[in-house]
Amino acid sequence: MAGMQQQQMSAGGQAVEDQRGALFHQRYNIKSIMATYMIEDPMEALFPGCVKKVLIPSRNHQGTLLEAMHTIFTKSPQEVWHAYLNEYVTFTVEQTNHQRVVYVLGVLSSLITSGTLPARLVCEVLLSHLNLGNEMTWREFVHLIRKLIGGVDYKGCRELLKALLTKFDHLPPSVPRHQMLALQQGKELLEYILDRNAALLPAYFALDELQRHYPDKSHSPHWMLEGVVEKLRSEMRITADVVSGIVQPYLLPVIGVSNLTMSNWILDPQRHCCTLKGLLPYREIFLKPQEDLLFYLISQPNSKDVIASILNLKREQIQPNSLVEDALVRLVVVAMELAERYPEAEEKHSSAWMLLANCYFVYAYLQLVGVASVLEKLRVKLVQREVTHGRSYLMWSLLYFFTNNYHAKSMSPTAWVQEEFVPIMNLYNLLYQDKEPLPVPNTSSSSCVYDCSMACLWLYYKKKAENENLTLPQLTPHIISKQIEWIEQKLEEVTSSSPSSISTANDYTILLLLNAYIANEKLYNILLDSTLPPLPPSP
Repeated sequence: MAGMQQQQMSAGGQAVEDQRGALFHQRYNIKSIMATYMIEDPMEALFPGCVKKVLIPSRNHQGTLLEAMHTIFTKSPQEVWHAYLNEYVTFTVEQTNHQRVVYVLGVLSSLITSGTLPARLVCEVLLSHLNLGNEMTWREFVHLIRKLIGGVDYKGCRELLKALLTKFDHLPPSVPRHQMLALQQGKELLEYILDRNAALLPAYFALDELQRHYPDKSHSPHWMLEGVVEKLRSEMRITADVVSGIVQPYLLPVIGVSNLTMSNWILDPQRHCCTLKGLLPYREIFLKPQEDLLFYLISQPNSKDVIASILNLKREQIQPNSLVEDALVRLVVVAMELAERYPEAEEKHSSAWMLLANCYFVYAYLQLVGVASVLEKLRVKLVQREVTHGRSYLMWSLLYFFTNNYHAKSMSPTAWVQEEFVPIMNLYNLLYQDKEPLPVPNTSSSSCVYDCSMACLWLYYKKKAENENLTLPQLTPHIISKQIEWIEQKLEEVTSSSPSSISTANDYTILLLLNAYIANEKLYNILLDSTLPPLPPSP
């Protein structure tokens, strides 16, 4: 048994060696075999350039070049066909005799017609040897590819399209006039591949390849191909409109309808644009982040579930979303601009800013927004804007949010200073650039709680820092110093008076003090008790 195995192994090894030797011999002789079957005219050798070049078949050998190549390729494994064809085409490129080139390519065409070689492999090798510097072989190669490409399957045609586009990408923008005919021939080959009536390649695959090759305006095709590429794109735009639905980006969901499906508004998780299939030439509005949709949804009450649905968010995977942050910042900026434009509509502004403050709560709790990120984006948006009235509402909404945000209350001292206090003070330095201190508010008007919101924020963080033995990284701002002194004075008056003597009718002093001293639990309880009516005497 061992002897038989050893004989089989030795026989197999000998067969492998014989095959390797045969392949090496054939590869080494491929060019010489071609040269054997062709000789030059003696007159041409004697008078180069003066006699018309002709091809004389060799009289020294029986058979033809076609028979020799047919024998080589039929007796060789397919793994070496590509190498043989490379040598064959390289020999062709080296020829300066046009009739030789035509004769050799005619042999190659006959090998394909007889089924000896596949058309795809021959076309790929010819394309790889295309060189505009050799106009003769360029024209003949392109002509033969055009003739043979009908026998290539659609996958092979896609590869040939890719190779042809790459060839044109490497051409210089300016082409000599004498090369324009060869360039035009290459363009016609591309038109033939993309021709939908020729049915060489499905238009969707052809467009997909063009989109991958030229994804944006910075990657444009060679000027010779611009018209061909744009023609196919314009034809496929109709298909893209049918697939996507032209009006989809303009439709808005109705919040609160229980049986409304949100599948039409689901966005791409990476680009936040409409969910699209394939690389069709969709309209630009489909490819942009749907900021208007998110802005509309955030401005509607009870829309958090809809937002989570269209963003395809899962509770365990939720993280700050830049599109939601941008929409929230945009909503704040619009509210501030409205406050500047209509300062007398105080009641409407109060309702709007209460909604905004609730938005902070909802999206911060769901971890869809990062508070520090939102404040920084807001600061950038408000640069070079005058928002004298809107700044008070903004600071009040931030006071409302931070003093009631239980998650923020559990943060470490270093964390809340960097994520809350510093961003707020950056906003303050941008919005409060008055030369004189802010005036004392009129406590008979409810607007006093907005006018003193920045001073209340400062007192809140000052007391919070004291409770945690921390020093704030900034001294008391000069602009709100007058209001802070007035608030401290009012606190002394209220705490030194008996609860029965404190009047809350048409006076918002207590409410203002509650905002300012919410971090001081003892004072806050005293102030809260003063707002309660006295208990009736016991019987």
